[in-house]
Amino acid sequence: MPQPQPFGVPFCGPDVGGFGRDCTGELLARWTQAGAFFPFFRNHTAMGTRRQEPWTFGKEVEDICRRYISLRYQLLPYFYNLFHEAAKDGAPIMRPLFWEFPDDPHGYAVDDQFLLAHRCSWRPL
Repeated sequence: MPQPQPFGVPFCGPDVGGFGRDCTGELLARWTQAGAFFPFFRNHTAMGTRRQEPWTFGKEVEDICRRYISLRYQLLPYFYNLFHEAAKDGAPIMRPLFWEFPDDPHGYAVDDQFLLAHRCSWRPL
């Protein structure tokens, strides 16, 4: 997902839950867990697909989504600062490890995690 950011597009992210096809509860929960850490975070789908509001998948999915949406709200001041930094000097918000650790050869091979600026590391479970 970080690809557009080094090219001056910091406000990007996928449609949580996917867009063109029906979403499952498990997929929505996982997407929400990841999406909370992306610069752009929204649950969005195409017309004609299944509704994918968290509550349509039951209490467990709703609780997971609530927890990560709440975490996103707690991170908003941090994101605001990151957007300011991106506007000021062009640094991406989602950074590959090699961005912060250019002398570490292992960082260039890591493609399953990223940093939010230099303070927060994110990796899927």
